[in-house]
Amino acid sequence: MEQRKLIQFGTNSFVVSIPKKWLSRNNLGKGDPLYIQDLGSSLNIRSNIGKPTADQREIHIDGTEHIESIKLRILTAYINNIRRIIIMNPQEQSGAIRSILHGVIALEIVEQTPQVIVAQDYLDMHQISVKELFRQVDVILRSMLADINHALTEPASPRRSRIGADLTARDQDINRLVVLALRTITYRLRNLEEHDPAHLLKQWEAFYTLEKTGDEVKRIGRLITQADLTAKQDIMYILKDIEELYTEIMEIHYLSDKEAAYRLAAKKAQRMERLQHL
Repeated sequence: MEQRKLIQFGTNSFVVSIPKKWLSRNNLGKGDPLYIQDLGSSLNIRSNIGKPTADQREIHIDGTEHIESIKLRILTAYINNIRRIIIMNPQEQSGAIRSILHGVIALEIVEQTPQVIVAQDYLDMHQISVKELFRQVDVILRSMLADINHALTEPASPRRSRIGADLTARDQDINRLVVLALRTITYRLRNLEEHDPAHLLKQWEAFYTLEKTGDEVKRIGRLITQADLTAKQDIMYILKDIEELYTEIMEIHYLSDKEAAYRLAAKKAQRMERLQHL
């Protein structure tokens, strides 16, 4: 971060110099307009507001490709902040393509015919809070772990019979939030004047870990509905330990308590040994 001094200009105005490196990178020179947004304790200076950028381009996708390829292309375009996605010749895959588009936050279908599906993105990337997305994913994961433990303590409960479907639905919610988080982080990595790249990469890793945790919790829920639970007490002990460990990890994360994280990591071998003896 560079420090600049204010220079008085006339009687009512002040000026500040702009780093030449930033001007060169954005192809700016004398007379070019800049746009300033007042954020309270800080100012956001941009050079491209109101102008079409590479991130606002549209993309065309062949709707006759395999549905998994179409899904990957849609998600890649979304994460790269491409605002308009056009799927040509969707034909008999229209239903599956609509499901993919509806599974992405703020991507709305604005046109659909047998020949084309057009989806428009209306997100304001400056309004997305990565911290809030993280907390939402955390809340969902805690509820998933709590429901698994509840289902084990009440085998006859109707909740146990439907827990697999419930966990799958909530895992899909996690996936939607994580994709939006990755898109936001990608966007900020391309605007490094405003963000710390090391911090953004740590956020990326944290979301990736939560997404994988959700996948494993979903699988555990599916297994306990199919198992005869002959080792019920052992399974309950393991899952309760996982839930408590997850809660402790999240508390340490929110407090940014490095010393507590080191102490918890030191107990990993002991915990694994105890679980292996069950």
